[in-house]
Amino acid sequence: MSHKNFDSLRKAVLAKAKEGMRKDVMTYAKTQMVQATLDEVYKVYETYQYSRRRYSGGLLDEDNINWQILSSSNRRGGFDYEIYNNTKTNFKGSQRFI
Repeated sequence: MSHKNFDSLRKAVLAKAKEGMRKDVMTYAKTQMVQATLDEVYKVYETYQYSRRRYSGGLLDEDNINWQILSSSNRRGGFDYEIYNNTKTNFKGSQRFI
């Protein structure tokens, strides 16, 4: 594929970078986030007051770990992204996130 100008080339490179983020980087980031949560939350203590959901709707459930590309117009020509865990609390009646 040839590009007629620098802007066209920049957009093509940025599109490939975003594709790489979706396929490789975010998959790795999710795996690392799950491992850190396991080490820092679940392995620290075992609770007896409530049932932990772990991989079934809890903090370790990869369906609860989301990401998004925030922008692609920063000064360096790159993009910003965020990764977050949107697991809701297990407490009935609460609308808060944990």
